[in-house]
Amino acid sequence: MTKPGADNLISAVAKSLNRELKINSFNDRLIMQKGCFLLNEMGVLPRYNFSIYIRGPYSSELADDYYTILGSGNFSYDTDVDESYISELSKIMAKGPSYLEAYSTLILASRYNPKMNEDELAAFVLEMKPKLKKEIAEAAEYLTSR
Repeated sequence: MTKPGADNLISAVAKSLNRELKINSFNDRLIMQKGCFLLNEMGVLPRYNFSIYIRGPYSSELADDYYTILGSGNFSYDTDVDESYISELSKIMAKGPSYLEAYSTLILASRYNPKMNEDELAAFVLEMKPKLKKEIAEAAEYLTSR
């Protein structure tokens, strides 16, 4: 059984992309995980527990829910999530999956390391994801400007 409101959260991610999500696409699954994580960070429910995984924040419970929901065949892409959250997520997602991974990983890492300053946090994430050097720098700059 899926969490109540999971379909609304998933629909908000799809709306921020302005397209349907394909469950058989690795990038779409990555986008779903990071998009739902970021919406949770903005306060959009239902809340999932995320841990740092190979490609950033990941929730197995969310994965189970979106496989169930998107696989049902009668999923609606309508959502009542506030347009300001969808707009913010859309701006982040427009920068691509690598940026989305770097940005969401920085946020989750900051939760686990609240005493790290921005530079320490960026260096910590860079150790985990050296291939995302440019994206981590850009995401860290964006986070500090907010």
